[in-house]
Amino acid sequence: MSERDDLSAVLEWASSGFDLHSLRFDLNQERQLVLTLERLIDVSRSEHGRCTLSLLRAVPLLISVIPQFLVRFVRSDFEGPENLRPLLWLLKLLRNLCAGEAANQDAFLESEGIEAVEIVAQNIISSKKDVVLDDWMTDIIQMSLQLLGNACGGGELHKDAIWSRFFPTTFLTLALMRHVRQEKVLEPLGMVLYSCCRENKDRLMDLCHGNGAALFGACLRMTSEIDAGGWLHLLVSQICLQQPFLPILFPNLAAISITETSDIDYPKIGAREKYCVEQAVLLEFLCSLLCEKLENGWGKLDGHAEECVQNMPMHAKSLGFIVCIIKNASVFSNPGCTPPRKLPTGIPSIDVLGYAINIIRILTTWECDAAKVSHPSSNHRCCGRKNLSVMDELTTHGIIELCLFLLQELGPPVLVQRETQEEDKIEGIAESSSLSVRNPYEGYRRDIVAIIGNAAYRNRAVQDQVRQKGCLFLVLQQCVVDKENPFLREWALWAVRNLMEGNAMNQKELADIKFLGPSTSQEFVQMGLKVEMDPVTARPRLSNVLPYSIDEESK
Repeated sequence: MSERDDLSAVLEWASSGFDLHSLRFDLNQERQLVLTLERLIDVSRSEHGRCTLSLLRAVPLLISVIPQFLVRFVRSDFEGPENLRPLLWLLKLLRNLCAGEAANQDAFLESEGIEAVEIVAQNIISSKKDVVLDDWMTDIIQMSLQLLGNACGGGELHKDAIWSRFFPTTFLTLALMRHVRQEKVLEPLGMVLYSCCRENKDRLMDLCHGNGAALFGACLRMTSEIDAGGWLHLLVSQICLQQPFLPILFPNLAAISITETSDIDYPKIGAREKYCVEQAVLLEFLCSLLCEKLENGWGKLDGHAEECVQNMPMHAKSLGFIVCIIKNASVFSNPGCTPPRKLPTGIPSIDVLGYAINIIRILTTWECDAAKVSHPSSNHRCCGRKNLSVMDELTTHGIIELCLFLLQELGPPVLVQRETQEEDKIEGIAESSSLSVRNPYEGYRRDIVAIIGNAAYRNRAVQDQVRQKGCLFLVLQQCVVDKENPFLREWALWAVRNLMEGNAMNQKELADIKFLGPSTSQEFVQMGLKVEMDPVTARPRLSNVLPYSIDEESK
């Protein structure tokens, strides 16, 4: 049977007379219909097949019979879920026909295919059928969204038509549905949203306000519950990296006020103003995107400072906002458990803080890489705004003061504090009531030190700023092993190295630190070891503690 005959069979079946009250139909005829649609689906999988069906005007014909399919299968009192198969197969055929075939995409728009798909979605949404139908209804919603996503390839007219019919109400309803398998809805919904909004500032802005933010937030929450969200990652990249819309979208995801200030007076936030899961997932997406860019080398860093600027990973207007998120989130970052959890911790306020700090850490790492390429033979990088601007923007918004403040709030690492307490006991000084403030999440202290180290790389202004704040020794104290902060020692050594490089005043201040002698920790004592100075190398070394002799012990 030819494709023309198959199309004629579908049209004949849909237009055949039946009783609208009883809606009775021939089951054998239905099986033949399904087989016919399956043959057409096989044909539509190839470019040649789609072109052939386009010449036969298949898309207008198929759209014209959708109402009959709905009457017969969606509104009928059918016996089982498989009765939805013909409608599903019809949508699948249309989806295949609109995949990369301009003629079919145009025919879909001209034949009011978008309106027909909206009717299908609304019928499924409003359906109160038994739960056994959920999988089939979900498949129909999935196929409808995939069809719309393929239709977006037709151009701006197609995207405008889809956006005007489905945004925000129908999209939002689909995103909020809980009685279907969410992963089968999220991916095609993200595909449609991304296809419509890509490089379109007006539609991207629509997603940052009101019901648009509610829609985006619902998708983010859905992503936190299931392992799906590739299209949403691309959409987040458009909104937050390529466009300066992060300061608009982020607060609209929840009722929280972000006060953007460049001074160090941290805004006071009421107890009711807390962060939400959607905001944490958004920043987690940003971290993932930036890590991927960093691993891929961020494009063209081939020695030209101008290209470094063009490839800056985040819009300059969003950099200061990230700093303000850290300022605000630090208010809510009381440790939730001991030992601290890795990100994500499941506590939105801590996750928001952690991912915001990691975003800054990744951005300053990019700045270091760009500085190496732009000024490979120079000890200092140019800090003017005409060249590398990431660190300039962050410094303007007080990132160094903020990191030093947070590090001071933590106090010295646990190992350093233990040593200090043991020395105080020996000298008869009252013991401190507690050790350092616990890390909100695993790696918190390390990430702060990493930002300081990256920022100080060939940056005289940052080097001087840390010294002027009296924090050189504070950074030096971080050069220890800390089980709650993997690789803290390595990052601290990187920070000290960068703070000292080419800065005579910092080197002098560090050289003036008076060495009082070795200190033996309780752990070493329990192992029968002690720390002493090697008279030859003038460096500390471990040696065995002389044991008591057997004779002395017997006395």
